[in-house]
Amino acid sequence: MNLRKLMLFNPLIDLEEEVTDSKEIGILGGIWIAVLFSLIIPVTIQIILLITTLIAAAILSSYEGLNAIKDIFKSPSFLLISSIFSLMATVFIMNKFFLVKTNLIFPERKFKKRDIIGVIFLILGFRLLFSGSLSYILDLIPIPKSIEDTFNNLFINPFIGIFSAVVIAPIQEEFVNRGIILNGLAKKYSSKVALILSSLIFAAMHMNIPQGINAFLLGLILGYVYLKTKSILLTTLCHAINNILAFMPELGSLSNIHVLIAISILVVIIGIILMLVGLKRLDLKNRQIHFDSLRKQHDYDDEFNINI
Repeated sequence: MNLRKLMLFNPLIDLEEEVTDSKEIGILGGIWIAVLFSLIIPVTIQIILLITTLIAAAILSSYEGLNAIKDIFKSPSFLLISSIFSLMATVFIMNKFFLVKTNLIFPERKFKKRDIIGVIFLILGFRLLFSGSLSYILDLIPIPKSIEDTFNNLFINPFIGIFSAVVIAPIQEEFVNRGIILNGLAKKYSSKVALILSSLIFAAMHMNIPQGINAFLLGLILGYVYLKTKSILLTTLCHAINNILAFMPELGSLSNIHVLIAISILVVIIGIILMLVGLKRLDLKNRQIHFDSLRKQHDYDDEFNINI
């Protein structure tokens, strides 16, 4: 499928092919982009939809129509529509104000079908490692009721909930967090500092501690992959698979503490092994060397040569 047929994806493909590149940004710039993405854009979209709905209800002049507005805003369909419009607005605004044209095009496809196995192993390993260790502690920390209610309302319709989590969120978050924030920070700071800062910003955007810690660790992995490959499609796939695997049953449901400890240790070991296998399969170090060589041959700036 040619994603360029869907105009929404053109900025992502341009970033993947390095036709565009992120502007240099500092810490405050990264925080501003995060606030714009996670608060200002979605709230603005919801206000616009609210006004539109109120006008429609007023035209109908029905008490039932006005009374049903509260239910509409809690419905999965409204949340999906809001997410789609937020995605469109985010891509447009970020592309307009935070990306610049390079007048170049990367000469080779970065993401290949054989990467899928490596990504699955890497992210499955991460999920198992996390599930067998930190998840027990984070399960003790409550999630804010507003965020929990939003998730519950979204997953009233499982299809809408899964589509939002597995398709919309990875595209939107990777375009902003890796394609713009990490990319921009890496032009101003060392790659290691940029990786940590972008992961912290990614964690803060989730606005709760349990998801934030998970997001920070995931951000380190996705950021590392992006710095090595500069492939937004590769990190988006990683993110989507992570969100799919987040639906795996938790080990904490086991009642026997001895069995729980034994299985947790086994799961952690398997997770580490799978992550190492996934990283070896993706061959990120050699891929970076190859990609940097191609950039030098095609007169790319030195800013693309990122070492980590």
